[in-house]
Amino acid sequence: MRAIFFASSFLSLILACNHYGLVEKLENPGGKTGTVGSGGQFTSLNYIFVSSWSTPGDMGSQPFAACSGFSGVARADCACTEAARLNHLLKSPTHQFRAWLSIGSNDARCRVLDQANGCSTSIHQPWFNTMGQQLVVNYSLLFNAASTTLGAAIRYSEDGADIGHDLVWTGTSGSGINDPNRCSDWTSGTSGYTGRVGDRTKTNYEWTENGSPSTQSCNSSLRIYCVAMP
Repeated sequence: MRAIFFASSFLSLILACNHYGLVEKLENPGGKTGTVGSGGQFTSLNYIFVSSWSTPGDMGSQPFAACSGFSGVARADCACTEAARLNHLLKSPTHQFRAWLSIGSNDARCRVLDQANGCSTSIHQPWFNTMGQQLVVNYSLLFNAASTTLGAAIRYSEDGADIGHDLVWTGTSGSGINDPNRCSDWTSGTSGYTGRVGDRTKTNYEWTENGSPSTQSCNSSLRIYCVAMP
C-alpha cells in the first residue's frame, strides 16, 4: 500500500509540473517575455512588427478604442503601443512603440527615438522580429540605404503571424528620412495623395523604400511597421 501511495504521489507531482509548464506556454506561446512585473509581462528585447490591421493613409483604421481620440501619426503610435502591450512586447509599463512613419517635421529614424531631426542614431542595441530573429545589432543599420542587410525580414505581425499583402506605409526613404509622398503627413485617406511604401519581406533598404511599386494612393488600405523605442 505504501508503494502505491508513493507512486501515486510521484505521478501527481509530475502532472502538476506539466500543468504549470502548459499554463506558461498558453500564456506566453512565443516565449518572448523577459521579466514579469506587477503590471503584467514584459520583455528585455527591442521588437519590430508589421501591424495586424490595415489602414488608409490617414491612419483612420485601427482596432483599439483607447486610440480613437488621436489622429495621424499619434493614432498610429498609440495603436502600435497597444498591440505591443497585448502581446507582451513592451519593456516596462511606460515603454512605447512608434509607427515607422515620417512626417515633414520629423523623420522616422528620429521619431522612434522621440527626438528632433539631426538626432544621434548610434544606438548599440539589437532589434528583433516577433519570431525572435535578429534584424540588426545597431539601430542605425536599419536604414543605411547603401548597405542595409537585415538578418531576417521584419514580415511578422505583433502576434507572430506571417500575414498577407506585403506593402506597408512608411513615407520614409532607405536612409530613414522623410519621403515627399506621405499622405499629407498621414492625414489624408483620399486618392488625391500618395504615400511611400516598403515591403515587409525585403531585407535590403526596400523594407522601407520599395522599388516597384514605390507609392500607393492614400485611399489604399495597407499595414504599418511598429518599432520599439530603445
